[in-house]
Amino acid sequence: FSTITHAGLVPSIFPSKKKYPDITDEEKAIIHDRLENNYQISNEDELFLVARSLWYSLEYRSAIIESSAALEVVVEKKLIDKMKAQGKDDAFIDDELKKTETNFHQRCDVFLKRYAGQSFVSDNATLWATIDQHRKNYRNRIAHADVNPDRNTTETIIADFEKAVRYIN
Repeated sequence: FSTITHAGLVPSIFPSKKKYPDITDEEKAIIHDRLENNYQISNEDELFLVARSLWYSLEYRSAIIESSAALEVVVEKKLIDKMKAQGKDDAFIDDELKKTETNFHQRCDVFLKRYAGQSFVSDNATLWATIDQHRKNYRNRIAHADVNPDRNTTETIIADFEKAVRYIN
């Protein structure tokens, strides 16, 4: 220890308190079962796990980007599933998705209405307004400018994106 003068970008090797609580025997059994059976979580759940981990690590900008991506993934997946259920082929689906590649509002409004029977924009206007504001005020400005959200705002945004994903699902 006397030869080491400093360390950077590494976790503390002598934490003053436990970072995570002990897990129960039941939780250990679940983990063991999932490892043995090659359990796969959904893309959106994985993105939210990453977002929460980033939030915990004070990486608020990246946490918002990940949670926003989870919603985008779910909307696209819903559209693909509904188009396939209607017998559309892959070429048609790709062409349809390209039409709204840069217009998330239209994808959530017109295309979800057309293929899933419900528009996120008009059928859940309150939640859509919240998500739309988060995308304009944070997601887009994080990607294209220098906005830095705080801890509480980021936590709220992640939770709102989770609500939106549950709604779409």
